Amino acid sequence: MSQSSNQQPISSQERITLWLVRGLLALLLMLAVEVLFWNDPGGRELYEWPILLVGYLVLATIVLDLLVRYRVRDIWGVMAVVGLVCALNGLFLNPQSALADGAQTLLSRTLGAYWFISLEMVGVFLVLLGGHPWSNRRPLLIGAFVVGFFWAVWVKWYPAFFAGAYRAVTIYELFQMLAIFVLPILVLALIVRRRTPVAVEHFRIPWQGYAVAGLLAMLLLIYQTLQNRYVDAIGIVLSLIVVGVLWAMLWFRADTQKPPLLATYLSEKPIPLWWLLLTLAAFIGMALFGFATDTLVNLFGLNQFTLLHLVFTLIGAGWIPLTAAVIGIRGITRQMQMRGY
Repeated sequence: MSQSSNQQPISSQERITLWLVRGLLALLLMLAVEVLFWNDPGGRELYEWPILLVGYLVLATIVLDLLVRYRVRDIWGVMAVVGLVCALNGLFLNPQSALADGAQTLLSRTLGAYWFISLEMVGVFLVLLGGHPWSNRRPLLIGAFVVGFFWAVWVKWYPAFFAGAYRAVTIYELFQMLAIFVLPILVLALIVRRRTPVAVEHFRIPWQGYAVAGLLAMLLLIYQTLQNRYVDAIGIVLSLIVVGVLWAMLWFRADTQKPPLLATYLSEKPIPLWWLLLTLAAFIGMALFGFATDTLVNLFGLNQFTLLHLVFTLIGAGWIPLTAAVIGIRGITRQMQMRGY
């Protein structure tokens, strides 16, 4: 996906920086859905991984383009962008999981679990770029404690509640897969820390880039169909509707000349390496504790696993209306202010 012809030419070093940043986000999005949600990565065929890697790189490129193109400056815009790419993820990369039961899994997985974990990884991505301020470091550490524990609980108990989803996972397999993803992310993050400065507008892609993405999407649709991973057409149609709704929400946001959120983080100092390692240690420690917990504590008919599943479903049902309401109210308020009301 090349840069737009109306932009200033960029050097080879800047172009390398663009793809390094996109690659870092792609690996984080891949970590979110394939490992933290646990889409049975051990059961994947070897030839599927290059396909997934290219797919996530395209999704990362789209995320960065939308963040810049629509001048996303707050959490609400980021939520819409992440939801859009999660719908594309579930439709083209993971329909066997995201659309297994049509609307139900679209709600609980694509718009629930996929979206929530991917949103966290986008936050990690921004912190890796420019998370030196304490206001960024503290949430990262707190999140590591919470996510580490519930990740282990989710992976350990999922086969017990959803028979046939995947076989029980050992703690060795759990951390082996985590290491396969985290180590390249750490290496790439260290490389990106020494990146050549690049203008945020260069993350925008031209229409030719979206044409290439559309062609890849059609090829993936054919591939997934041949693999019999679409239960019916309902999930496909609903996913496309979600993409359209979220894109419309971004499109109709009030125009602003202020720099996008991405520019702010690109201009900040990166998070200290020692804090990053401390956060990783906290995540691993809580994951070990969560996996070692052999008892589910029932309270009001809920335990750790069922509570997490319920939360994902409620999140999937609620965040789009909430985001639409906030963006709509803000847009109306801006228009009223511009007209002098």
